Amino acid sequence: EVTRLLTELFNAFDEAAASLDVLALDCIGDLYVAVCGLTTPRMDHTKRVVDLGLEMLNILQRLNNRYNPNLKLCIGIDAGESTAAVIDTKRLNYHLWGETLAISHQLNRAAESNTIRVTEEVHDCVRDLYTFKSAKDIEVPEVGRLTSWMLYREGTGRPSLNDTVQEIEAIVSLGEVPV
Repeated sequence: EVTRLLTELFNAFDEAAASLDVLALDCIGDLYVAVCGLTTPRMDHTKRVVDLGLEMLNILQRLNNRYNPNLKLCIGIDAGESTAAVIDTKRLNYHLWGETLAISHQLNRAAESNTIRVTEEVHDCVRDLYTFKSAKDIEVPEVGRLTSWMLYREGTGRPSLNDTVQEIEAIVSLGEVPV
């Protein structure tokens, strides 16, 4: 039953990654490694990876609701350069290493259950699209102390167009001039 559950979970993660054009590279122990922009450069690679993280949390919640295993997920995201090598001649298999991967791994280890922890670089790229709160700095061996942020899972936290219209109507009805 555990094998079936994990197979369903990782297949759903892989499908979500593929739908966002994010390359699911490997499962290393309990780590799921994915990257965007490795094979096809993308201007929105950071957003795609953050969206994958959010979808992974949604997938996990649906699976927990259906089977009640109470699985938890910690996600760490960094953006930057990595060293990649193609290994194997029969099946395309990438191997990644470098500072970006080490930072992502440390963010993953520092993240609370069912949260997404990101570096300042990721935060700066997508801060207008999502809501973040400041998190504790992380210490990465051979890199040093880095600022990190936690993404609010509930979504963007930004007002919808309908909320904005209601706010303008409320301001107008109060006789105030919108700024």
